Amino acid sequence: MNGYWAGVDLGGTNIVCGILNDAGRLIASGTMPTEASGGFDHVMDRIERLVEDVRIKSGIGNDQLNAAGIGTPGLIDPLAGVCELSTNLAWRNRPVARELGSRIGVPVFADNDVRMYTYGEAVAGAGRGCDHVLGITIGTGTAAAFWSEGRFLYGSGYYAGEIGHLPIPGIRRKCKCGLTGCLETCVSAPGMAKQAKALIKRGHASLLSEEAAESGIISGQAISAAYDRGDRVAGTVFRQTARWLAIALSGLILGLSPDIVVIGGGVAKAGGRLMIPLEEELRRRVHPDYMKRIKLDTARWNEEAGIIGSALCAKRRLQSS
Repeated sequence: MNGYWAGVDLGGTNIVCGILNDAGRLIASGTMPTEASGGFDHVMDRIERLVEDVRIKSGIGNDQLNAAGIGTPGLIDPLAGVCELSTNLAWRNRPVARELGSRIGVPVFADNDVRMYTYGEAVAGAGRGCDHVLGITIGTGTAAAFWSEGRFLYGSGYYAGEIGHLPIPGIRRKCKCGLTGCLETCVSAPGMAKQAKALIKRGHASLLSEEAAESGIISGQAISAAYDRGDRVAGTVFRQTARWLAIALSGLILGLSPDIVVIGGGVAKAGGRLMIPLEEELRRRVHPDYMKRIKLDTARWNEEAGIIGSALCAKRRLQSS
């Protein structure tokens, strides 16, 4: 089936859309703020507008777009295309695929955003050529997906992968899901900022103190920059983050035995600042016979993986239907 395929990566902060040609090459993309506080219809309006903007930017006609895929955070039923629950968007039982499809006039396939991201990396990114790909994204939240021998491990109710809500020893923060001690309250972009603020509040000197005092917000880029200048608070944040993430990953590695663990999302931009202590922690916690089989890597596409995976997944599902 010749033509073009749209991919949408819906996040709690931003919406990203891209259009791929039939060869799988990204030909145009765009982004806009999600504005999740405006509610479901408002977000759908923004996605519809962004898809249209990117279609025009790509120079293709309405009749040349075959289908679209959308990755949505939370618990998604991929067969019904329904978002059963998304704490980041404050959605429950929202018919994402049907609603977007009625707006843009082509079949739409919805799945969890991390699955779409992992699919992009598995078939066209860092995991290409591997049979068993464990994808982890760390951004506004933290989640996982496992692509194994041509299909996802979905679990009962399609709930598999929400590792951001694993209770981790040493984490005592209240999560917006209602539980306490969830991984993503510390291992996420907001969580790392909270770690830094807590250390500063306890009296630790830091280059980040001025930024925290001026805006109340500490960005991931600022933590990385401070780390590069030898800041002790930033160093502690990366070490703590690596340790807590390693606790979660060690169980997944032993239970799933992937060929590769691909780390993506905004926090992955820290590169070796996070990946080096993470690998060190994993080698302390995981049997060497597992570790010698596993490659640990950052995403090849990172910001584009979600839209690439969503578009390619839409193509795969339409052609197999």
